[in-house]
Amino acid sequence: YLEDLLLPRVVYVAPGHASALGGTTLTILGHNFGISDPSPVVRIDGIACAASVWVSDAEIVCHGAAAKPSGTLLGIVGGQIELVGVPTAVLVPNMTKYVAQRDASHTSELCHTCHAPQEVWTWESSGTTVVSRFVQRVLGDTSVSTCGVGGSQCSAVLESGNRLLVAAMSFSPDGALTFTLADYENGDATFLLSVAYGAAVTQTRFRIVTEAVNNLPSATVANAGVVEACVGTPASSARAFYAVNVSAGGLVGNEAHQAVTVTVTPLAGDTLLASGTIPLIYPGSGLLTFELAEWAYGAQTFRIDVHDDGGLGTALPYTPASCGDASLAQDAVSCHWNSSRATNLTIRVPRSNTPPVFLFTSSMHVSPPGPGVSVVVQDGTGSHNVSAVVRVLEGTAAFRIDHFLEEMHAGSGIFQALEDGEQTLTFSLAFVGGQADLLLEPPTVFPNGSLSVHPVQHVAGAGGRVIFDLTVRDDGGVECGAVDTVTKRFAVDINYVNYPPSFSLNLMTVTRDENECSEERPCVVPGFATNMTAGPLEEWQNVSMVATVVGWEVLLCDGYALLPEDALFPLTNPSVTAAGALVFVSQPFCSGSVNVSIEMVDSGGTAHGGQNHSAAEMVTLVIASVDQPPRFTLPADAVFVTSADAGARAYPAFARNISAGAPRGRDILQSLSFSVSVLSAPDAFFLSPPAVDAGGRLTFAASGHVGVALCDLLLTDSGGLESPRSTPASRFNITVLNLNDPPQFALSQASIHVSEDEEGFGLEEIVVNITVGAEELQTLAFNVVQVGGAL
Repeated sequence: YLEDLLLPRVVYVAPGHASALGGTTLTILGHNFGISDPSPVVRIDGIACAASVWVSDAEIVCHGAAAKPSGTLLGIVGGQIELVGVPTAVLVPNMTKYVAQRDASHTSELCHTCHAPQEVWTWESSGTTVVSRFVQRVLGDTSVSTCGVGGSQCSAVLESGNRLLVAAMSFSPDGALTFTLADYENGDATFLLSVAYGAAVTQTRFRIVTEAVNNLPSATVANAGVVEACVGTPASSARAFYAVNVSAGGLVGNEAHQAVTVTVTPLAGDTLLASGTIPLIYPGSGLLTFELAEWAYGAQTFRIDVHDDGGLGTALPYTPASCGDASLAQDAVSCHWNSSRATNLTIRVPRSNTPPVFLFTSSMHVSPPGPGVSVVVQDGTGSHNVSAVVRVLEGTAAFRIDHFLEEMHAGSGIFQALEDGEQTLTFSLAFVGGQADLLLEPPTVFPNGSLSVHPVQHVAGAGGRVIFDLTVRDDGGVECGAVDTVTKRFAVDINYVNYPPSFSLNLMTVTRDENECSEERPCVVPGFATNMTAGPLEEWQNVSMVATVVGWEVLLCDGYALLPEDALFPLTNPSVTAAGALVFVSQPFCSGSVNVSIEMVDSGGTAHGGQNHSAAEMVTLVIASVDQPPRFTLPADAVFVTSADAGARAYPAFARNISAGAPRGRDILQSLSFSVSVLSAPDAFFLSPPAVDAGGRLTFAASGHVGVALCDLLLTDSGGLESPRSTPASRFNITVLNLNDPPQFALSQASIHVSEDEEGFGLEEIVVNITVGAEELQTLAFNVVQVGGAL
């Protein structure tokens, strides 16, 4: 009995609660703890306090009581004291109880939490927790062995606290509680547990308490940690990006009350930033700012570290050992951590591609050589905004301009040499406008800057222009708004060259008779000129035929032009019509031949060496002489002579207006002769027949016989033509008249006596010996004229 009285004994433990998180200082009062320090070891639920201190025979203090494991149903603190290494007294049950509330006030009440709901505590974001035999332990009834099939007899209803704390809760048939915490939620939630036993229902409350954890802060960089910027320039080198999401930990706003600091440390890579500068990150907005060095490019990596003021906890009771290792603790549940996991930020500054450059040049070499190609370089502000014009004469065959482009570079400025060595240029042409049909195929630009052009052989119309945009592209890309192309405009002008017109003559000699082609009825030779064309594809032109007298071969026109100039006015004489007919008029009574040059003239002009005249064709116009019959006139159609005038007679200018036929020409060179034909005459009428000399003088000798000779006068030229025969104009009479002797008579009485009042008297032969004259057969008439007296 005395021995029992000397055993160590616990009478009281203060305070009446211990934090489930551990670390509570427990004062243990009792008896027989030793009159000197026995090196006590106090174990709470089998785990030694951080320090056990002997105070007196009646008092031992436990510093840093052990924590309850997370997910444990809290209850009475159990423990044991070892003195001098020997387990002795145990803590009196129901004296101290574990509680989850770290702020539970100290009280002298023996068990101030004895009637509070039982608690299950865990760490924030610890996921799903299973508490075995939960129902039996909460009800204090070990006889309860089941919650029924599927746990349907047990249920819990949230009464108060954090309604978001528990995401899911269920009971198993054996009474185990399973619940899942919502991520980053902490605090407590009180539930009413109902267990049905047939018709009876037993109820009690329990609380789930979640201890907050200082979640590690974080920095998340957009675009997989890579921020791209453009090459710095003197005008603009500062860059700002909303690229970093900085969090103090947990859900958005869960630890927003914490202060966060961000540090950025260079790690490796190119030196991109201006001297003495580092990137700055503003935690509240996530704004990342930095200043690039001028023309710097490449990539540089930085480490981002985030710190908050939520506290740092390592090696807490019942927490994983990893909480003491920064590299491991950041992902461990129940570890307080105030530093972020290392996050890398890479600032990438691609070299900004500069646009390619080139120039058009007029100092070029054309292959094959020829005068038909030239290049004019312009400033791009003139017609159609072209910077170069390739001028080509119509008819130029396909050609190539060497060095059409010069000063070709993949870049410009300070990167020109660098980009020339790295990049490749490509060329493309785009049709802009103009007459595409002037070219048989689009031009081609070669990598060496040469240009090939294949124009059509002949252009329709007056030529024209084809316009192209030449784009030179490098393969440096367009990052950071870079430009990888340069476009300039050029034109190909096909300058119209007039091809000479042409035609064919079907006749080289045209023969017409004298007087056949008169002004009243010009001679027309249809189809004289054929195959008339202004030139290849030059139907749009106006054409005309030009006939020019270039020489006379034989001309009998007495000084007159064989072809009178104004005979076809307003046309020339001769002329060739648009249909190819030859039209001309010859001088009347003229003959000969004339050489005429025939040309075709078009309206295409002679610019650029063009030709608007065809080759001349020669034609000979022959006006054949036509012998005209000689002519004359007779002023009288009869010649009278008397018998007394017998013998030779001559009548000058008996034939007048004597003409060989035409007033000019070949006829005037002919000789003329008259011949007289006696058509009828009395016998022996002429001693010498009538004749007319070339001058028109009539001669003959009449025999003296009275009568009439009918004659016909004929004029003959040396060409064999005669004047018209037996016409009134050519006939005349030669009449020989007997000379008229006076008639004679005699009176048989000298007077006749008649009585007054005698009515008449009978005829008496008063006139006797009446004659008309010698050999005259004439009718006589007497005329009695009163010469005196009165009747």
